[in-house]
Amino acid sequence: MRKRLLVLLFLPLLGAAAEPPPYDMAATPEATAARQHALNRCRATATGAMRQQIDCSLAAHRAYAVKTRLRDMGLFRTYADALRKAADEADAGRITPYEAQNRIVRAGVTFRTAVENAYQDWRKRAPHGGPLYDRAAFPAALKTRNEAVARCGGWAAATIPAHVACIRKAERAFVGAIKLADMYWYHGYDSVLTFTAADAGDGRMKPANLGARHQQIWTDFLHTLEYQFKR
Repeated sequence: MRKRLLVLLFLPLLGAAAEPPPYDMAATPEATAARQHALNRCRATATGAMRQQIDCSLAAHRAYAVKTRLRDMGLFRTYADALRKAADEADAGRITPYEAQNRIVRAGVTFRTAVENAYQDWRKRAPHGGPLYDRAAFPAALKTRNEAVARCGGWAAATIPAHVACIRKAERAFVGAIKLADMYWYHGYDSVLTFTAADAGDGRMKPANLGARHQQIWTDFLHTLEYQFKR
């Protein structure tokens, strides 16, 4: 009887530990690149009708939500409804394009804030312990990463996808070597990298600028790891 009561007592704790995240952070780098390519195509084919532009961009954002397995799609539907309403009112002349854009921006902030707040709440409840990464392994892992990235060669428009794949392979090996316990930080960095590469591949950034941009966001990532380790 006592054993049964103990099992019942710990069932809620087991359920909390198994709670899935609000979205799949590991899927965000690939989904980010796909969304940015889609949004760039929307910009390239934009017409004078705001609703057409909104429908195109919402298709890209919805695909992102699906690829990252957003659990509460109601948040996205509310966001999409707000954008469609603003676009329809602007096209009908009931509000100015400026007012429509303001509404669209506010709706976007509300949507992204709700999703991120849900994820951070989940992270606080998720079990964790021990150091963020293995500091002893860090120097050798960083040296290996730097050498591997150098072997990937320089940036060129024709080789951006292959170059990014080479760099990401080296950097995934780095976080594996240092036994990074919370991959949230790496996936966030990696998403910025894939976003930037997508823009460059679509001609919205000069490939020559990618090297400096990559070094900047990589340095920011390392600084973030150092700061989080000391917390």
